[in-house]
Amino acid sequence: MNPEKATEIEARAAFYHMKVVGRIAFDPVFTKAMVQGETLPEYAPQADATRQVKEIWQQIITSEAMIH
Repeated sequence: MNPEKATEIEARAAFYHMKVVGRIAFDPVFTKAMVQGETLPEYAPQADATRQVKEIWQQIITSEAMIH
């Protein structure tokens, strides 16, 4: 949503030798899910944003498993 902030976050991650595992495009479905009191997968299981979140989460848990 804010390309300048995204660039800043990625630069900070690089400074700390951290990997950015993905980006999630802005989608109004986030706000709609929040207003309904539901998680994104509950509210919009087929949304692109849901798919992006799931893909990133899978990378995180896979990387976490490799650390332990």
